Amino acid sequence: MRTTVLLFALLLGGCYGVPARLDTLGPAITPEQASADWAAILARHVDDRGRVGFRGLSQARARLDRYVAYIYAVSPDSHPALFPTRDHELAYLINAYNALAMVNVLEQDFPRTLAGTTLVDFFILPQFQLGGRSINLFDLERALIIPRYAEPRAHFALNCMVRDCPRLPQQPFTGDNLEAELAAATREFVTEPQNVIVDHQARTVTLNEIFGFYEEEFLAAGPGLLAYVNRYRADDPVPEDYTVRFRPYNWQVNFQPSDGAS
Repeated sequence: MRTTVLLFALLLGGCYGVPARLDTLGPAITPEQASADWAAILARHVDDRGRVGFRGLSQARARLDRYVAYIYAVSPDSHPALFPTRDHELAYLINAYNALAMVNVLEQDFPRTLAGTTLVDFFILPQFQLGGRSINLFDLERALIIPRYAEPRAHFALNCMVRDCPRLPQQPFTGDNLEAELAAATREFVTEPQNVIVDHQARTVTLNEIFGFYEEEFLAAGPGLLAYVNRYRADDPVPEDYTVRFRPYNWQVNFQPSDGAS
């Protein structure tokens, strides 16, 4: 697997503690209320391009705080009866990751980019709670979601709030429909021109660096990266004998234009 900046950041990381505001959250709400709150947050504060209106969210974050309180109290490990299938577990963890990344932008005072040493500040140092278990965003993805579920398509649903992440949808992922939702998210990602750039003259395909960060997972699911891509590009497959390159990841936070972002 390619060495990534995130892996280097993990080696540098240490204990940071739970952000003070989140450490004083009130009691958790019911699963139904939690789902309704997260759905309302996505519908109101995420546009159709997946950009978040963080400034407006910061002024009306009661629902986000309630949803995070639910994440802090409930997980598939702490309350297994609430998660009847593997898909219900994974949908919960994807939504939890996205919500914690979203609230982390607020807690980190609106960073414009996560590049460089900010990767450590964002993914490693802040310790959140998942059903009473202390965890950071890096470990939520790398030490929990990836090894437990072995689902490469989750990388097209997990969103760390930056521009080269997959589009953040305007509705939650759901256990009842997760298979279709992951397939749709993957198709959308690999058919976006900036994520799969084909140069027939040079015989190269330049991929979003997500495929480099998690190359081993994609290769475990198919004979090659381009073969995996083509599963979800049936109408426009790429030549699988072309050389694969990776486009450097854009770590700029995905603000809406109303927040002063271009």
